[in-house]
Amino acid sequence: MVATVREAVARAEVTKNPLCIVSIDFSAALDQISHSYLLAMLHAHGFTDWFLQRIMGMNNKAALEVQINGFRSSMIPIHSSIRQ
Repeated sequence: MVATVREAVARAEVTKNPLCIVSIDFSAALDQISHSYLLAMLHAHGFTDWFLQRIMGMNNKAALEVQINGFRSSMIPIHSSIRQ
């Protein structure tokens, strides 16, 4: 992650393109944050619809299944937490 950020900064400096880097630390709330709350807060802080669509695209239709003793449950939709 750090290497990617350094690369982006170096490229922006060379190309003279503006760059904005957002670092959001959800580690304490990772398993509790609601997708709709996250969207509302980012929108309230002025993030563009384009950006919000990218962020929410990572979480839309997210689901999981549980496997116990070799048997899998049906898919369970995920409405909170974020992917790491």
